[in-house]
Amino acid sequence: MGRIKPRGWGFKANSTAGNSWYQPLFARISCPSSKGNQRAYNGWSLTHLFIIAWRLLMVKSFDSALGSMAFLIAQGEILVITFGHPTATAARKALRGLIPCSMQLSNTPGMNSADDKFLAKQLEDRLTRFALGEAVDFDDFAISSTGMTNFQKLVMAACRAIPWGETTTYGELAESVGHPGAARAVGTVMSNNRFPLVVPCHRVLAAGGGLGGYSAPQGLVMKERLLATEQAAILSTS
Repeated sequence: MGRIKPRGWGFKANSTAGNSWYQPLFARISCPSSKGNQRAYNGWSLTHLFIIAWRLLMVKSFDSALGSMAFLIAQGEILVITFGHPTATAARKALRGLIPCSMQLSNTPGMNSADDKFLAKQLEDRLTRFALGEAVDFDDFAISSTGMTNFQKLVMAACRAIPWGETTTYGELAESVGHPGAARAVGTVMSNNRFPLVVPCHRVLAAGGGLGGYSAPQGLVMKERLLATEQAAILSTS
């Protein structure tokens, strides 16, 4: 067990070596410093550092059939997921730019690190099986809605409800949340999805059946691959 201590701060945290990678967020991820934050470490304000120190985040990376993946979990919620990377190191590095600086982190104790570690193992197992083409869902995993507008929350929830192997369009998704004509806005929400696969934005297509966009690594090639994998599994069991 190693210990890391950011320069100038008294916080200490354990980290583990190997396939799993657990470290406090402030030691690895930085956001641009906002104007007025006179005292900051790696762009995080003093307040955020104390909150993050309270909430040690579970950071896990692993290899899968869809490339290397990594995710962050805190207090029973998924904060961010990334996948499709050539190495676990690349996946972990990609996490740095995926948490918005506006995210407000709660200082409520909530679940402890042992709970989050168990949840992380469950999520790794589910994602690994998904990558192999198994028809799994992630309905029982909570995602963090911190920083989202009500519209974004509605769109994310509607996207999560799209069954495995099925698709919808940006326009249909917009209409399902009570905002007909807001297809472009739905597309923006999907392009900023911090929970790919868990929130299956690859199942949302453009009008007329076009692929639309996909912001995960490998872009539309990955989106087409995900859709083809699901369709192939359905055909093999029919």
